[in-house]
Amino acid sequence: MKVMVKTENQSLEAILSSSFFQELGNLLNNESKPTLREIKQQISTPKIDQQLDMLIKEAIVKRQDKRYSLLLPTMQASTSMTYEMVKEKVISYLAALSLEERSIAFNHLYPKNKDYSPFLLDETVPFSYYATISNDLVTITSLATQEDAWTLPHYFQSHLKSAANSLFEPMESLIGDVDPHYYLDQVWTILDKIQQQRRRIRENIFLTSLQQFQLIDYQDRWVVTVPIQTSLTTFGLNHELEEEFSCLSFAEQCMLLGECLQYFGLSQLTVITMLK
Repeated sequence: MKVMVKTENQSLEAILSSSFFQELGNLLNNESKPTLREIKQQISTPKIDQQLDMLIKEAIVKRQDKRYSLLLPTMQASTSMTYEMVKEKVISYLAALSLEERSIAFNHLYPKNKDYSPFLLDETVPFSYYATISNDLVTITSLATQEDAWTLPHYFQSHLKSAANSLFEPMESLIGDVDPHYYLDQVWTILDKIQQQRRRIRENIFLTSLQQFQLIDYQDRWVVTVPIQTSLTTFGLNHELEEEFSCLSFAEQCMLLGECLQYFGLSQLTVITMLK
């Protein structure tokens, strides 16, 4: 099981990704509701009291009558008729689009700013994970079936968590902890030159990183290999379908998009938006 929580609280993020929380989750998933003394007898870690207080404040753990229980609901594969009906309509809609339009549609569908309560995710269930980096020149967004996916936005998202990830070691060696805004300034310059069909583009770490993340490639000249749109690009779903999709919970929407990614044989996709 995996905890899904929307938070900017780095202290909470650290607790949720720790071995302490994994042990605590296993303990609280049992039918018995342990006391603080019983928790301390089975889990040895500093500052348990403070960590439990934060989990209680964030509605992840419940304390009642001096006993502790896990407050999170478990999200498993949906079997509701509404979910299946919407999924069938979304797949039918996406199937009628070109590959480029489909990537843009996936990116549009993801519920980017939707608030949601914390929940436990059954990791056998298909799910979709969104990551983005942006400045006033360019936005790069990715959707993937894995939280740690080999995409440029997921690299920067992983960096924000300040946790080592062996997946990104090659990129750490190349660009390290470069400032995202400065990085995107350099990326915009490269993309602008490619759009102008400039044959000679000076090689540097920014060009190399874009190539390693498979966003550009050299084919007699440099080309962008993912959908690229401008801030003026418009996209709209069938109004009825968009309304039906928006009625699903945040978790159901992410699950549905995860299933759709699998249906179309995709593990990840990226879209670039040129803002100027």
